[in-house]
Amino acid sequence: MKKTVWLLVVLMVACGGEDSGVGKATETLCSIAEQTDGSKLITCDDGTSAVLRDGVDGLAGRDGVDGMDGAPGPVGPAGVVPSVCPNGAVSGSYTIENLASVANLAACRIITGDLEIKTVGFQKVSLPDLVTVQGRLIIEGSDSRNGDLTVLELPALARVGTLNVLYTSLRELELPELQQVEYVLVAANPGLAAIDAPKLTTVRVTLQIAVNNRLTAISMPALSDGFGLNSTGGGGQFNVFSNALLPACQAQALLNQLSVVPVASNTTGNLGTCP
Repeated sequence: MKKTVWLLVVLMVACGGEDSGVGKATETLCSIAEQTDGSKLITCDDGTSAVLRDGVDGLAGRDGVDGMDGAPGPVGPAGVVPSVCPNGAVSGSYTIENLASVANLAACRIITGDLEIKTVGFQKVSLPDLVTVQGRLIIEGSDSRNGDLTVLELPALARVGTLNVLYTSLRELELPELQQVEYVLVAANPGLAAIDAPKLTTVRVTLQIAVNNRLTAISMPALSDGFGLNSTGGGGQFNVFSNALLPACQAQALLNQLSVVPVASNTTGNLGTCP
């Protein structure tokens, strides 16, 4: 089989000591090489790698590229499905911690367990086909260092068990297709200015948005339902508090639009100016 090599240039964040240029954008090269068995090997100069395998079983590839034995491959970019994601689904949990693990998940639609995105070392994660995370979606830096991630693209995500966004450098949290979630916790993201979830109708148990010091806007115009108790009698809470630039009237308006009354609510400490 003919061997083809592509080069990708990926924007990374340099890490290191005082003189190493922390926070400066650097170019990281990734190569994609076609192997003799038809798979494609991604190798990045940060030391990470991943294998993308051609589809089988005669399922239609999105771009009409044939898989093995001349049959169209499963859904995926250029008819290729990552090895962790046969037939578009990950059985169990998955962690994104480097460039290769992002690429390996690119065509996945369903994750039956948790998806954890560790946000130190790269600035952007894009998962254009992901629709459902049945467990937790955890996007975290650490309490000692905010993560480098500034851009998160989840344009198809519609359902999540638990959404945790903590200690990141995200500027916006945009979830254009999200409709249902059990728990939401968005806290301690110092650069986060806006949260936009236009189709979110239901937070089944608890919503907590707190201590995001640059947050000025929360847009959830369809939110109306949920806020019940969990199996242990906890939950039922609406807590949007201590966001220094968020207008108090905006948090209160979001609470007022609910068709159910939460067991508990807190909208204090939002100090932005109301229009």
